[in-house]
Amino acid sequence: MFKCLILIFLFSVNYSLGQKVNFKLTGNLINKTNAKTLYIVGSSIDSTKIQSDNSFSYSGKLKNPELMMLSTEHSYVCNFWANTGNINIEIEDDILPSTKTNGKVKMKINSLQGPYETTTYNNIADSIVRINKKYKLLSLNNDTLKQKEISSMVSEFVIKNPNSYLSPLIVRLKDLPTTDKFALLKIMIDNPDTTAMNNLRAQIKQSIFSDKGLKIENFTQKTVNGKLFNLYSLKSQFILLEFWSSHCIPCRAENPNWKKLYSQYHSKGLEIVGVSLDDDHSEWKNAIKNDGLPWVNVSDLLGFNNRVAQKFMIDHIPFNILLDSSFAILATNVGTSEVVELMNKKASTNVN
Repeated sequence: MFKCLILIFLFSVNYSLGQKVNFKLTGNLINKTNAKTLYIVGSSIDSTKIQSDNSFSYSGKLKNPELMMLSTEHSYVCNFWANTGNINIEIEDDILPSTKTNGKVKMKINSLQGPYETTTYNNIADSIVRINKKYKLLSLNNDTLKQKEISSMVSEFVIKNPNSYLSPLIVRLKDLPTTDKFALLKIMIDNPDTTAMNNLRAQIKQSIFSDKGLKIENFTQKTVNGKLFNLYSLKSQFILLEFWSSHCIPCRAENPNWKKLYSQYHSKGLEIVGVSLDDDHSEWKNAIKNDGLPWVNVSDLLGFNNRVAQKFMIDHIPFNILLDSSFAILATNVGTSEVVELMNKKASTNVN
C-alpha cells in the first residue's frame, strides 16, 4: 500500500529547475507503533532512522522548493513544503481499534515550525480541513460556498506571493473554482516554476472542456467590417465557435464542410462564429472572401494572444466549441457529423 502511495506521490511532484534548496528536518515522534524508519519522498526517495529517544534528523538538498511526503513503515504521516531553512515537526502516532489484527495507524501533527512558506502550506492545509469539517457538521452541502471560502484563503497568499514556487502548486491542488484558478494563473504569469505553471494550465483547460454544461462567459470582438459583436446577442439553438486563421491550412480545408453544414442547418437553429487568430486584417478579410464564409467572423488581430482564445487556453487550431442556446458547452473539437448528431439528440430530448 505504501509503495503505491509513494509512486503516486512521485508522479505528482513537479520537476523544475530553479533555486537550490538546502533544508534540515528534525523532530520527534510519540512512537506507539515502534516505527523504525521515516521516509522522505519528493522528486526522489530517501529515509532516516528514528532514534531510540524517538527523535529524527535529516538534511536534504533539492534543485528547487517542492512538496514532500513523510511516512513510516506503518503509515503515511504528512506532506510538507521543503524550502531552505530548518524545519521541525512534532508527530504523534497511535493504533486505533480495527477489524484488522494490527489495528489502524493514525498520525497526528502536533506542531510544525519552519520557513514562511513551509508553515504557510501547513496552515492552509489545516484550514481546509477545518472548513470541510465545518460544512459537514452544519450539514451545509454547498460546494460553492465551501470553494469560495477556500479560494479566498489561497488567493490571499498567491496575490502576495505570485512568484513563489508554492503558489501554482496550492492553486492546482486545492479545491478552487476553475474561474478563480484562471484569474490566479494570470497573476502568476512570471512565476519561475514552469513545470507547475504548465500543469496548472493543463488542469484548467481540462476543467473547462470536461465540464459539459458549463456556461461560458460573454465576450465581444470586432467583425471584419469593424462592428462590435456580442456573443450573448445570439438567439440560436446551437452555436459553434470555430477557432481558425488564414494561415491555418487544416482550418481552411475544413471550411467547405462547415459551409455545407451551415447551409443545411442554419435555418434549423445553428449559428457559427469564426474566431480568427490572425494578426493581419487584410489577410483575414481575403481568407473570408476567398472561402466564401457566410457566418459571423470576429477577431482582435492579436494572433494566438486573441483574448477569447486565451480565455479558453487554446494553443492549437483548428479548434471548436459547440454551445447550446444558454451558451453552455455541449462538446469540443467536433466534426460536422457530431454536430448533426448532437442537434438531433437535443431536439429529440426536447420533444420527449
